[in-house]
Amino acid sequence: MLTAILITADPCPKIAKFEGLTDAGYQADFMKILSVLSKSPFPAHDGGTLASTSLLRLLQKNGHDLTAFVFSTVKHPFQAGSVPPDLATIDFIPVSLNTLPGISGGFLNLFSRNSYHLQRFYDAEVAFALGELIEDRPFDLILLDGLFSAPYVPLIRRETAAPIVLRTHNIEHEIWKRYSDDTGNFIRKMYIKLQARRLSREEKSILCEVDAILAISDRDARIIKTFTPKGLPVETLPFAMDLSDYEWTEQMQSGQTIGHIGAMDWLPNREGIEWFKKEVWPRIRREAPAAKLLLAGRGMEASSQPDNAVDELGEVDDARAFMRSLNVFTVPLFSGSGLRIKILEAMALGIPVVATSMAAEAIDAQNGREIMLADQADDFADAVLSISKNPALANSIRRAARSLVERQYAAETLAPRLEKFLNKFNA
Repeated sequence: MLTAILITADPCPKIAKFEGLTDAGYQADFMKILSVLSKSPFPAHDGGTLASTSLLRLLQKNGHDLTAFVFSTVKHPFQAGSVPPDLATIDFIPVSLNTLPGISGGFLNLFSRNSYHLQRFYDAEVAFALGELIEDRPFDLILLDGLFSAPYVPLIRRETAAPIVLRTHNIEHEIWKRYSDDTGNFIRKMYIKLQARRLSREEKSILCEVDAILAISDRDARIIKTFTPKGLPVETLPFAMDLSDYEWTEQMQSGQTIGHIGAMDWLPNREGIEWFKKEVWPRIRREAPAAKLLLAGRGMEASSQPDNAVDELGEVDDARAFMRSLNVFTVPLFSGSGLRIKILEAMALGIPVVATSMAAEAIDAQNGREIMLADQADDFADAVLSISKNPALANSIRRAARSLVERQYAAETLAPRLEKFLNKFNA
């Protein structure tokens, strides 16, 4: 398989870039924007797809003409019928791309210097289709949604002088470095470490090749600035929430229902939930025999364990309705990176959250005020129990958390920030 990633000794190779940045005004002019998405954003059932959909909505509501070039993968196939009605005016152009990892591909990659994670997202036929699209239509700006759409930067540079903006969802190599640190199998650890190093090198190179970066959190923006040249615009645009979708209720329902929803085909989620069931849940049950655990998410088989008060529901139709059925929302993550959008959704719905410090590292929430943080099994269990047994504490946390979301993540407050950023490219 071909790859468009240029590996050089210099982490920031000198390439031709867009030079027309300005700082005038808050209201960007109408722009024709091509968004390149590394997976279908619909249905929006995980953090990545929710973030992609949120950004499309912000751009459309601000009056821009959007074309979306979407990688339709096995894991995230594009389905025209799943496009929300309010986004139906966007011109979606899906292209099939097989990104599934394979044993032979992973083995052969050992004999190259390329990241297998990025290599799987480059395909000559997809490159040809993207090049044809850019050649046929005059775009004012190219928006790469996620690192895995970025292997096409050299192609885009050849086809257009339009500025290229990368929207990052995570520090991708950080995810795999953390995972390799927690992996016990020696051979697996060495392979993951190798891929993490390669991904780190290529991710840092890509960050230098674009004209600007929209990070999803202040934490990610700070880290990205350590990799990139001084003067490269790196702005924070968090997940933008339409809070009318997250109805607030003053009265919290009573009960001791603890739960989590997350994609179980994402390894950090799966490992975190296994840790919670094995190490934390028995401690909670000893102190609160009436407590029950509800788990849901894509890639989970539905099952019930009545003796242990655990119900695994599999993928549910309405994630918010599921979350509203909980008294405590848990996020036990020990690897990963970026912004955990499900934490923000729980906060917006008024569900108190208990999470590991890593899960909440990108959210400006204070332990004991908007969230409860714990990294050890006993501490995690104690935090869950303190909320479930103390209505005053639960209500204090849920109100403070909702206030945080309203201040920092409401779409109406983020739209002007995005427009001010886009106006830099209206020379």
